[in-house]
Amino acid sequence: MTGNQTGPGHSAPWYLWAVGGVAILWNGFGTLLWAGTSFMPDTFLDGLPATHRDYVSALPVWATLTWGLGVLGGVAGSILLLMRNRLAVPVFVLSLLAAAANTLVYFTNPPPDGFFNVPLQLFINGFAIYLIWFAHSMKRRGVLG
Repeated sequence: MTGNQTGPGHSAPWYLWAVGGVAILWNGFGTLLWAGTSFMPDTFLDGLPATHRDYVSALPVWATLTWGLGVLGGVAGSILLLMRNRLAVPVFVLSLLAAAANTLVYFTNPPPDGFFNVPLQLFINGFAIYLIWFAHSMKRRGVLG
């Protein structure tokens, strides 16, 4: 093994824990937002303007499903990454595909003014791509088994 690889009995690099920790926090926050808007919309959306509440309530089922799959896949991928499991890579890919599909809702169902945030959507999808790259590089180095 080279200095970049770990195997059974070796510790994972510190940055695996840092990236995995940030990933689980980020995707966990997304999961809370998804669960709140999906299961308690009246309570959770109470502080939003009426046009935004109406928009979220009228979203098609596929948008809610892809959002949930994206964030829950992100949480699962993050847990698998922290467990050093090679399945983190395909789970992160699934999460990205769901996040990208969810972004399409803004084109099929245009949101009210002030709702859609392009930089946030770019960050969400960009971070998902980064997590795939990171997990794949950890797998290639032998960190994920």
